Amino acid sequence: MFKKIVILAVSLSLCIGFSGCAADKNNNRNQSKSIGGIEPLGDEVNFCFDEVEAKEISNGFALEYEGFDGTCTWLGLEASCATKEVFTVAIGEASDDVKLSLLGSDGISKELSIGENEIDLESGKYKINIEGKRSSNKIELTFEKNPALNVQLSAYFNMGYNPHESAPEDGFGNLFKNSINTDDIKSMDDITDDMLLNKEGAYFDHSEIGNDGECLTLNFEGFTGVYKCYDIQAKEDSYITVNIKGAMDKNLRVVLVQNQKMLQDIGDGQKIALNQGTSKIVLCGCKAKGELTLSPTYDEKICSVLVG
Repeated sequence: MFKKIVILAVSLSLCIGFSGCAADKNNNRNQSKSIGGIEPLGDEVNFCFDEVEAKEISNGFALEYEGFDGTCTWLGLEASCATKEVFTVAIGEASDDVKLSLLGSDGISKELSIGENEIDLESGKYKINIEGKRSSNKIELTFEKNPALNVQLSAYFNMGYNPHESAPEDGFGNLFKNSINTDDIKSMDDITDDMLLNKEGAYFDHSEIGNDGECLTLNFEGFTGVYKCYDIQAKEDSYITVNIKGAMDKNLRVVLVQNQKMLQDIGDGQKIALNQGTSKIVLCGCKAKGELTLSPTYDEKICSVLVG
């Protein structure tokens, strides 16, 4: 019934929190993972599946899986102009252990319910995420064939791998070339600037991560690697302040990465100059634990901030 997909059958110890690698617009990783010309907002790869099958169906897409844990970008969307769309969600077994959300760079964040969801979309890029907790289920999402809306599988399900054309290692290597192997991190000194600028990947012994709008809450133990908290897009130079509440472990840093070339550690309530372009805020650590709440303050007329 299922087929294993190489990326998703990997254990959590290797990856799987490269949060946000497939599309924060100008990121090199995103360029290698654009899908059908679309570069959806930062794809979530803080997840694993035991088994999964993702495919296109009539007027939509289906996802059947076992042992899904984490947050995953399923679909990338691009609206060429303002349009209205009806997304219809069907779940094999009614369950509260899986959630579907539509996210956009304009700040839209809407949970999709079972049944019909009528949504007004502005021109731009969006993504549909699923969140699960050791969930096994089947989801079908169908929509109208609106010519103004292009919907495609995220790169993590659509690696373009054809067993008759290339070896499995080719697809695997291409996907993971910018990921962090957390087994290589033995201390904070092993987290290099190159990792913070260009790579992502995290392992948690335990984690509870949630967000209420732009307020991000994290409760974790055994965190090693780099985990993206926020994607930021600034139309011009501006400022951002991040309020950080909770217990900070000594083996933990909150870092602002600007335009893939500038790094700056962030302290609670610190007002930081934000350059025009694409930035992100990441959490990095080595066997760290903590309970944190992050909340950014910024000029909404200039900047858009999206939970990673």
